[in-house]
Amino acid sequence: MDFSSSSRWQDTREPPLSDTRVTTVRDVWFTTTVTPGGQQYGRTQPESIWGKVNEFTRGKDAKVTMLVIFNNLGSHKISGNRINPSGKANPFTMSVTPLTGGTTGWRSVTKSWPVDTLARGKHTVELTVDSRPAGSYSFVIK
Repeated sequence: MDFSSSSRWQDTREPPLSDTRVTTVRDVWFTTTVTPGGQQYGRTQPESIWGKVNEFTRGKDAKVTMLVIFNNLGSHKISGNRINPSGKANPFTMSVTPLTGGTTGWRSVTKSWPVDTLARGKHTVELTVDSRPAGSYSFVIK
């Protein structure tokens, strides 16, 4: 910025980029914790229910479970690609129906893959929710 009398002030900063991520997605992580479907958790927060795990071991862990935590109880369309260590995309889609009567203000949706069927190395999930990018998340198979 130049404030001298011989030139006009000019702001050369670029405008901020708009955030295109889905605001209804609270968080995404991977876990080995298994909970029964349809469970209601009252005021418990999801972080205290499912431990966050980024490394899974063949012969020890049964499956990789990806948790998508939503800030609302509405319907959503989830799609994505799990990119394996050799770069091959493995697409998936899920439809989430709305919930009624929930009291937590959040809900979880899961997608699982059997550990013993996954190649060793780093896998990355490129996630889309309601046709908007929702981030990339990685885990490692040992």
